[in-house]
Amino acid sequence: MNIKNNEVEIDKALPFKNCKLNRQIYATTLTSIIENYNQGFVLAINNKWGYGKTTFVQMWEQHLINQGFQTIYFNAWKNDFEDNPLLALIGELNSHFQQNNNIAPVIQKAITVAKNAVPTLVKAVVSKYIDTEIIVDAIDGISKGTMELFEKDIKEYNDRKESIEEFKTSLSKFVADNTEDKPLIFIIDELDRCRPNYSVLLLEQIKHLFSVPNVVFILSIDKIQLGNAIKGVYGNDKIDSEEYLRRFIDIEYSLPKPDNYIPFLYDYFDFKSFFYDSDRIQRFGINYNQDDELFQISCKNLLSNLTLRQQEKIMSHIRIVLRICPKGYIFHSHLLVFLVYCKIIHQEFYLKLIGKEDIQTVHNDFYAIIKPLIKIKEDDMVSLEAFFLQSYYSSLSPRNYAIYNSKSNSSDDYDLLIESKINNELFIRKLKSIDSTRFYNAFYDSIDNLLDRIELTNGVIIN
Repeated sequence: MNIKNNEVEIDKALPFKNCKLNRQIYATTLTSIIENYNQGFVLAINNKWGYGKTTFVQMWEQHLINQGFQTIYFNAWKNDFEDNPLLALIGELNSHFQQNNNIAPVIQKAITVAKNAVPTLVKAVVSKYIDTEIIVDAIDGISKGTMELFEKDIKEYNDRKESIEEFKTSLSKFVADNTEDKPLIFIIDELDRCRPNYSVLLLEQIKHLFSVPNVVFILSIDKIQLGNAIKGVYGNDKIDSEEYLRRFIDIEYSLPKPDNYIPFLYDYFDFKSFFYDSDRIQRFGINYNQDDELFQISCKNLLSNLTLRQQEKIMSHIRIVLRICPKGYIFHSHLLVFLVYCKIIHQEFYLKLIGKEDIQTVHNDFYAIIKPLIKIKEDDMVSLEAFFLQSYYSSLSPRNYAIYNSKSNSSDDYDLLIESKINNELFIRKLKSIDSTRFYNAFYDSIDNLLDRIELTNGVIIN
């Protein structure tokens, strides 16, 4: 059994052959933008961390190569040990064109820029993290009071400005002469995971040094996290990071949320072998394979709005839980999915369940969690509410575990200890259904059984 999803192998001839998310259509669309606007721009692919951006841009890069584009992939996170991003970009540029003698003048100009340019950002970072006024004063040149030093500063400024323009001219000419009328494409991945000052400095250098015709930058980012980095670097939470990023990003694109990843994970983690185990199906003479359908519905209802990485983490954890269950184990699928979902996503609520918080508090918190999902499938959410409350209440009061008790054969003659926060009439029908199956399956009666199974895997951490 697989514990986590392996890295996708990228076929060079057919880059999206192994893509389970059907994302080739997005690569085709974005490639069309590059083909039609090849004068140079910055494109940001903006999605939350865990959305599969890295796999997508790596597949897309191979697609671009197959279309005749020159591409340079740069993982910013793996290179942020270097203080100056420009040096790393120069290294990647040199490595890519190492067989081309015409790259030498470009590299030489870039080295000159790297030596001469002392970004203002460095001073801001030093003043933020170092409390030594002498060091900051030395960087700012505050102690320089002579006219000679002032004139030297002006000359250095002019030299820096001239070296930047020479580099940009050299780079532009090289690209025009060596990429067969196609833009040179830099793919910058994992930018939002870098040290904050490195991320911001890299953006500044892209803007000021690489904004030339026929050079396209593709940034793979989580804009919210990158915005937090910007605020941290400048030490000001009031900075409008959205407006700040507009200075650097010309086009923004977000990968649409896939609707087929959960079925893929279901197959990948081989849930079918558990649900259709012969001992399970024939347990008590009842066919329980309908749990499989309920399980898949539950995963879709609860996990669809999560990132791909979160979906994978939860379903992997569920599979480990089922792996340690005894053969023929019977449980309520919706409840298991919900509990593992809460363990990963709503940890504070999950700890209340472990700590046996009072049922009214737990019910309020439960409703707050599922409220956004009620419009999607009210019937399923009421079913979950009924099973959850009945199971939780029985763990608190094992001697009087029913929250619904029929007094007579009349459907209107009953005691109800807790009312639904969603739909009470439907809630009662669900509770009646639980009551009728209690004879067959004691595991429906207490949440402790599932919590114990989940907690047996408490030491397992899936990253």
